[in-house]
Amino acid sequence: MKYFFIAPVRGPINGAKYLTTKIIECFGDKDITIIDTSQAASAEDFGKFSFKKIISIFNYVKCIILKVKPKSVCYINLTPHGFAFYRDVILLQSLKLKRANITVHLHTNTLASKNKSLLKLLLNSVKVIVLNKYQLNSLSFLPNVYLLENSLPNQNSRSFEETWEMKPNFSLLFFSNISEEKGIYEAIEIYKGLKPLCPNIQLKVAGGFLDLEAKTFLEQEIKHDPNILYLGVVNEEDIKVRLFSEASVFLFLSKPFYEASPLVYIEALMFGLPIVSTSQYVTENVIKNNNGIIHTPLNLKESVRYIYSLYQDQNSHKDASYRSYLNYHSFYSFNHYIERLQIILSETLAK
Repeated sequence: MKYFFIAPVRGPINGAKYLTTKIIECFGDKDITIIDTSQAASAEDFGKFSFKKIISIFNYVKCIILKVKPKSVCYINLTPHGFAFYRDVILLQSLKLKRANITVHLHTNTLASKNKSLLKLLLNSVKVIVLNKYQLNSLSFLPNVYLLENSLPNQNSRSFEETWEMKPNFSLLFFSNISEEKGIYEAIEIYKGLKPLCPNIQLKVAGGFLDLEAKTFLEQEIKHDPNILYLGVVNEEDIKVRLFSEASVFLFLSKPFYEASPLVYIEALMFGLPIVSTSQYVTENVIKNNNGIIHTPLNLKESVRYIYSLYQDQNSHKDASYRSYLNYHSFYSFNHYIERLQIILSETLAK
């Protein structure tokens, strides 16, 4: 069986791109062709128009026309906004012309806001993978929608006791692109609330800047506090593993219901991190059994109290850490995820 993956795999990393590369790695023993639709040169370039991007679309279409055969199994990411939406629509229509067996993977929530008639025209004759129940309900008018919640391969080969021993100092980890919407201001406020209580606490921030104001803000905070550390964009697996291994608590503070299914949730779980997070569409699956707390701007003091309780009581901290570690191993098997994906990709829709 011939597989085609039509998706961005190079350039600046985001969640969809990272997951796609992990999926492709699992198909390494199969007959696959990758049509890499990467166009952004930096995080700031996502969704923006350029003539160079238009020219590259012609090359992608040419590749589809020449290589894809009828009934070829094709996996394509559909970006729901910006210039990339029009690119992906053109590529999807090209695949339809080739009568391929198409599966569309949606990685964000905003597609449902588009015109329902347009979505039916685009997606009625293809399979659609969604990441959460909100997407599933929003697209219930489509006939072939599959819920497949995100997963990642385990990057933490240690036992829980070994994982726990990797956390000698108490630190907070904010691992996300950096903007107001992504919660950098909230992260700093939580850190400042803890600073008088935990004098040696560190806040480690990793990610690319999405707006200039957030960049200026963080730079000013770092000037006044050496325990706020900005580590830049982290693409190297070994550095990411070290950051998650050494962190004590994970902060995920994007605007409520801004994210579809954050992969960093899964990474925090696999490394046994208690999680302080705003409400997202999959948060109830991630924060449960006392492994974290739901944060809102109105209960910032409660988030500070929760983290301080972990700082004070090592047994409580270890218990919350274990519950996160167990959550990953109980519910986020990547082998099961790939098996389910293969079934969806291979399924043939009735004409």
